[in-house]
Amino acid sequence: MRRRESAVSRLHHPEVGDLDPYRDKLAVAGTSDQLVVVYHAEPGSESARSLALLGSLAATDTTTGRRTPTGR
Repeated sequence: MRRRESAVSRLHHPEVGDLDPYRDKLAVAGTSDQLVVVYHAEPGSESARSLALLGSLAATDTTTGRRTPTGR
């Protein structure tokens, strides 16, 4: 893989609000048009905290397949 493009994206999530993650597009070697797109937040940033919260909201109980309580 090789980096093809890198930028900051502005996203809005209805549960955690605004996010400003970095977006990296990586070209897949041996293909003419396939990319892997990775979004990541700067460690310690508000976006990183929001993504961590989003991850906890998406957590499921593996025995029931239901979302765990979030207190919301």
